[in-house]
Amino acid sequence: MRFSLPLFSALLISASGYWIAEEAADGRGLYLVVLWGITSVCLCLQRLLQRSEAVRFRGTFDYSLLLLVCGHVLSTWMVFRTGGDRRAALNLTLEWAGLGGIWFLLRHLAAEVRGTIFLREVLTALILGMACYGIWQHHAGFPADAEWYRGRRAELDAALEAPGADARRTAVLVTAEFQRQGVPTEGTGRILWENRVLYSTEPLGPFALTNTLAGLLAVGLILVIGRITGRWQELGRPGWRELSVVIFQSTTIAWCLLLTKSRSAWLGAIVGLVIVAVVRSRGAHVKAVLRWAMYSTVVAGVIAGVVAFGGGLDKEVILESPRSLQFRLLYWTGTMQMLRQTPVYGAGPGNFRQSYLGYKADESSEEIRDPHNIFLDAWSSAGLMGLAGVVLLTGGLVWHLTKRMSENGARQSRGIRTAMGGLIAAGIGLGFLLDIGWEWLSGESFEGKLAQLLLLAGAVVVVLRGPVLDIPDRTVGLAAAAALLIHLFAAGGFEIPVVMMVLAACLVCGIGDVSAVGLSGQGRGSPLRVVSGVTWLLLSLAVVATGIWQGVMPQMRAQWAMAAAESLADGGSELSASQVTALRKAWRVAVDTDPLAVLALQRWAEFETGQLRTQAEELAAQRAAAGTAEDAGRAVGPEVLTNSMEQALAGAIEVCNELIAADRKNSVGYLLRGRCYSLAGQALGDRKWLMCAVSDFETVTERNRGAIEIWLELSKLQRLAGVPEASRRSAERVRQLNAINQEWGHRDQFLSAEDEQQLQDLLKQG
Repeated sequence: MRFSLPLFSALLISASGYWIAEEAADGRGLYLVVLWGITSVCLCLQRLLQRSEAVRFRGTFDYSLLLLVCGHVLSTWMVFRTGGDRRAALNLTLEWAGLGGIWFLLRHLAAEVRGTIFLREVLTALILGMACYGIWQHHAGFPADAEWYRGRRAELDAALEAPGADARRTAVLVTAEFQRQGVPTEGTGRILWENRVLYSTEPLGPFALTNTLAGLLAVGLILVIGRITGRWQELGRPGWRELSVVIFQSTTIAWCLLLTKSRSAWLGAIVGLVIVAVVRSRGAHVKAVLRWAMYSTVVAGVIAGVVAFGGGLDKEVILESPRSLQFRLLYWTGTMQMLRQTPVYGAGPGNFRQSYLGYKADESSEEIRDPHNIFLDAWSSAGLMGLAGVVLLTGGLVWHLTKRMSENGARQSRGIRTAMGGLIAAGIGLGFLLDIGWEWLSGESFEGKLAQLLLLAGAVVVVLRGPVLDIPDRTVGLAAAAALLIHLFAAGGFEIPVVMMVLAACLVCGIGDVSAVGLSGQGRGSPLRVVSGVTWLLLSLAVVATGIWQGVMPQMRAQWAMAAAESLADGGSELSASQVTALRKAWRVAVDTDPLAVLALQRWAEFETGQLRTQAEELAAQRAAAGTAEDAGRAVGPEVLTNSMEQALAGAIEVCNELIAADRKNSVGYLLRGRCYSLAGQALGDRKWLMCAVSDFETVTERNRGAIEIWLELSKLQRLAGVPEASRRSAERVRQLNAINQEWGHRDQFLSAEDEQQLQDLLKQG
């Protein structure tokens, strides 16, 4: 059977847009990397058998991508050397290697006019489906979720307050349901969840963040409007059927884009449409003005970056800016401070948050996982080489746009009647089934998946529209890429595979032609071209092999092992001794399955901390029942007060130490170990353990200076350990952070009434 690059490209592009792409660091999309690699292998073999030339690296964007991939490799190597989340770094580097394969394939696909049109239509259909799904979320899905949560939360609150076995059983069932749905039941997590579910109506599409959807919607809007205006200008007015489809596409995407409230995406869409309008225009002076505006913007951006890195952008300047910009500027200045410490390699792929928190401004409460700027994101993830890659990409895009504006007069393009709706629909439908099938293999729930059929709406529209007369207008792809790049100047997305895949596809649509890919047929079968084809084949095979053995298989085995361990933990604190032993063995299997992963170790450490807390509470209850510590010792035996507790502490500390060794940049291991020391110190009355807890908590506050709850916990520990001056300093820090949070309205960071009273007591005692 003949290999069909368009069909496989449509299938994999669609599947890449149907999962929560922000989870790339966890390895969720690595199977797609493998499939892209296999597709690349098939294309290489086909071209070698046909004695045709493979793609050559010769353009600005080719070298930009090469710098980005190599930068990720070097930064990941540094993460393995110096410590950090190695699994996240490796997963994201594999994703970027896969993006190299995507670029290779799309360059071949867009080498012909029909391929460019096909790729543009696939992107439009995919984004239209996302818009339909997002509109449903805003008007129906989110209100239903809010109603469900209010009802179940009220039921849980009533059960927790009511006495009796029935109330306890109800509370356990509702809590288990919340855990299955990933709903936090207390603390800051609950506040953030309720803020999103009850008060936020911005659509997400198939993603976790509104900004991810918004950037793609801006691209889709430009693709639709740019295509129809170019077709109208070159070939005359389209038919009513085609025009009505375009109106539906553009209004649906624009409606959903407005609902996202993403100002960076709005700005990107406006700039992209202005570029299309200017290029369509016949006025040379208008094009000259836009060219100089683009050059001036690039120069101003370079100057601003140099000034910011040199420390010229301080907090006083930020606080004088409009409120809408303040948080972004706070993110960027904190990131700049971090990058001054590791300028060459950055923090490493997937390791931004744990490195950034030590430099986070107090006024910024959110513990962001990327700097919300593509340049800083590339620098943090891929070091200076990654930054150079993004700078080169931006410069290349500006150059291509100005070159396009320099063209005089109409192009007199020849229209091509395309009848590719069935192929596009088949690819998108198969991509949807592929994503659903992978979720089934991964053990994910299909609950609430019916509404996601709206993601296929774009494919249905393409089929109903029928064949149309189209032109290979490169301007539209360049304008869409510019819109997405502008959005990424103030939003995350650099490490989100679908975002960078769409950016690559837009660039390919904007620059791809026969001469750029070397498919003209001249010199077919020459030794140099054979070597080039074999090289690409070997690289593709390397990506496939590495993706399977170091990505997909460890991730799947670890996921199944974690699911088995968590199923044993459903009993919570009521587990028997044999169940606890079985659960610890299950956690060990999960950890050993993927030694690079951190999540299983963290869950195990949290479990051990919970077991230690339960044991400490039992000892405290026995002491209270006996009346005095001496009576309690005689009642429960000295072994309980010493050997049992210290044995449990040793086991918990061992797991926490393993977690710290697995990711030395993260403060979670130190926090859990500090709580274990604290529980043992208070239960046994041993100041040695309390001082160990204080040391660990001080490490946590150094790595996360804005964690108000941790500072309060540290202050109480210091008071218990007999260091009142240190306790007062920590309490003063809590008061300072609390005042800032109150001023800036960070509700998730407000102290509770009980914590406020404890803070006042700590300050008075000092």
